[in-house]
Amino acid sequence: MYICVITVGIESLVRSLKEALRLTNLELQKQGLLLLTEILERQPSGVRLFPSGPGFAAVSEAVVTGVSSSCLQVATQAAHAASALLRLNHQSSPVQYKEIQTLIEAITNRCSELPLPSSKSQASRSRGLLLQALVCFQAACRLAEQCASEPFLKENAFTAPSKQGQAQNSLESLCRCLLHCCDTVCIPTVTVRHAPSVQMLQCFYSILSSQFTLFPSLMPLFACKLGDSDSQMI
Repeated sequence: MYICVITVGIESLVRSLKEALRLTNLELQKQGLLLLTEILERQPSGVRLFPSGPGFAAVSEAVVTGVSSSCLQVATQAAHAASALLRLNHQSSPVQYKEIQTLIEAITNRCSELPLPSSKSQASRSRGLLLQALVCFQAACRLAEQCASEPFLKENAFTAPSKQGQAQNSLESLCRCLLHCCDTVCIPTVTVRHAPSVQMLQCFYSILSSQFTLFPSLMPLFACKLGDSDSQMI
């Protein structure tokens, strides 16, 4: 059974979700993010939820707020929503590369802030967030690869004419962000701070592989980085 939501409906949902995220009711926040995730995952690919940039920016802002929650369960559900949002059919025209970059930075920053767990339950929640963050990062890499293969999306023809704006809202900028976050957060978090599960490693290896596709010119340096966990590449 598919859930089909028209643009007006999703805008109302995003507004109500933003209101919920300002409250202290964590269950309400989780349910709101869960509903958003279900809609994003089940929406038919031929029906665009975010045809314009402002609509995508609004939902991305709500997800970033959820990811930044101090409650690990809320943050995990928000990361799940982010993974669904990063599907190609949910991208607006033009693609909001800057918003995607902000989303990825929020998720990776949240993972880098995870404290050492003091109990088994906290360890389980932390690992759940880390796994979902890796799934989201993998989705972002996949989206970047898809955009790179489409000249129209790669060039982002309708981006504002400002050169600085173009640089910040470009596929190249997103790819640099992904490489930087992979270098400074993903690698040390997975290989040093946490004992990764099989699922984590599968996502991690896929993320590493994507970097070789997205930024081949920097891959000799990146390969050296993989052998030296004490250095940062960019």
